[in-house]
Amino acid sequence: MGKTMRFSAAIDDAIAQAMATDKRVLMFGEDVQMMHSTLFTRFGPDRDTLAALCRLYEATEKWDDLLEVVQQDQELVGDPIERSELRYRAAELMRTRTGDLPRAIETYGEVLDEVPDHAGTIAALEAVVRADDRDGRVSAARALAPRYEGSADYEKFLGVLDVLADSDDPIERLRSLRRAAEVADVGLEDPGRAFDLMGRAVRAGLSEPDVGDMLHEIERLTAASDRWQSFVDLLKDVTPEIFDGELQTQMLYGMQQKIFPREKRKGK
Repeated sequence: MGKTMRFSAAIDDAIAQAMATDKRVLMFGEDVQMMHSTLFTRFGPDRDTLAALCRLYEATEKWDDLLEVVQQDQELVGDPIERSELRYRAAELMRTRTGDLPRAIETYGEVLDEVPDHAGTIAALEAVVRADDRDGRVSAARALAPRYEGSADYEKFLGVLDVLADSDDPIERLRSLRRAAEVADVGLEDPGRAFDLMGRAVRAGLSEPDVGDMLHEIERLTAASDRWQSFVDLLKDVTPEIFDGELQTQMLYGMQQKIFPREKRKGK
């Protein structure tokens, strides 16, 4: 143990000297990597040594090496909170330094499994959702959705459901739109917003066997929000594309029986 303590102290003493020139930093880093490997082979991992190596690799911007050491340190920690903090640090390195966004998002999810309200992780995932990487946005939204749903943060929940509506998976797209319509209607008590979302769901699910259920639901939202003209426009657009001939007939009949008389009364 004495050797590892001297090694840790030597790193701290040498970091300041090593920063004098880029060449010396590089040479020092390579020497330490050899010493690191030797010590681990002879004595096994030691948290003091790992902490010193973290300081070195951060000072010399050796991000892949730093990530490896952080992950090694994580394996030595028994406390779940401290382990989550190390996981979060690893995820931040993946996202901001090593460019491995998919792995970073997976690791953020592991943090939230242990600490559901971890502020740093939620902020990081929200940053990914706001970024331009489409696949990253969808993956981050998947990780955030159950947290926002569980905390009844309906506005943020709707925000990530809207991102999930851009998924490559048509089942996920439709499920997200229908859930968003439900949240807007029940959670936010906003039938107009729910109507718009269910309208998107209807357009996305015209070939689904339960499109009739969605059409009945949007009719209910039409009455609740008084969006009859929008409902007429929607039915005119989608009725010709409905594969079910019987349902198509029902929709045309419904326009005649419910909507056109209403429009006629308005014209009087």
